[in-house]
Parts: sequence; C-alpha cells; structure tokens
Amino acid sequence: MFYKKGIDITNAKQMFEFINGHFKYWTMNSWNNLRSIANNVKVYNLKLDGSRYTALKYLTSDNDVGDLQVEINCRLKEWEADHKGYALGFNGRSGGYLVMYNEEPSGRVNFRTILPYDLDGFDTYEDWKDYLKDNGWLVKDFIGTLREYTQLIQSFDRLCDELRDLVNEYSKMDYDADVKAFNLEYGTHEGE
Repeated sequence: MFYKKGIDITNAKQMFEFINGHFKYWTMNSWNNLRSIANNVKVYNLKLDGSRYTALKYLTSDNDVGDLQVEINCRLKEWEADHKGYALGFNGRSGGYLVMYNEEPSGRVNFRTILPYDLDGFDTYEDWKDYLKDNGWLVKDFIGTLREYTQLIQSFDRLCDELRDLVNEYSKMDYDADVKAFNLEYGTHEGE
C-alpha cells in the first residue's frame, strides 16, 4: 500500500518527514537533479492476489480486451482534473514509476520536483528548521504549505492504491477466455 494513514496535518515535523521521506524518482537523469514525488508501480512489486502474468497480458495486449489501459488513463486524467497544475506520467525504462510533475499554464510538463525549494533536499527536520531560522523564517510560516503538499501527496498515494487494486482485479480474470469472447464478438482471430 502506498497511502500512509495517521499523518497529523497540524504537526509540522510529521508532515515534513512524510514529504521529505517520500520516494522520489529522477525524472531525467540523476546528474541534473530533476526528481519528483513518485511511486514504484511495477507489476511485480504490486503484490497481486492473482497472476502477474495475467495482469501483464492485459496491460500489454493490443486488444486490451478488459480496457485496463483505458481505465488507468481515465483515472489519471480524473486525478489531474482535480489537482490543477499537476500532471502524472509513467517514467523509467519500463514505465514502472508513476511520477507527479508540475504542469505549467501552457500545459507543458515541468520535470523539476513538485516541491518548493524551501521544502526539498534537507536531511532532517532539524536541518530544515535551522535553514528557516538562518533565513529569518519560522516553521509556523510554512504550516499551510506543509499541509497542502502532505494532502497532495496523500491523494497521489491513494490514487496509486486504487490503480493497484484495479490491476489486481484484472490479474484475477481469465484473460484467454476474454480474448476468445472478444474474437467471437468482433469476428477476429487471435494474432491478427
């Protein structure tokens, strides 16, 4: 499961540690420091109840008889519609990471982290507090920002859980029977 329960959105330290400790993925190359919030959604890491093989067949089928790819894309677009200014995309050699990006008003995706500079890249909460103090700020000045990003990332994690559950449903289906039914309905033969 990706979604973490029990984060107190009034506790700056908990929110900072959640945000700072969340998995991030290098969106271009590690040398350019472009990374953003992500989750590893590779099928073999999803701990499916059914067969990974069946789920992979649905994801890679030209026919996509169960419309799994369509359903995944619809859910991604719904999330983006609910979270204006952010875009989601699969990244990695095999597309196994779902990554959150900034979306510019023009609709262009920005590959830098979604996190503001003042929240990203600190080793500990204490380091972050010292940084704020050195720059004349207080932690309380960032409570709203911490809350906003905590809730955004939690929403992203919930979406990843929903997608995992969706793939899990498909992993329990009888792919071969669905292909045969599809072929009978549309008069095609497997392999065409």
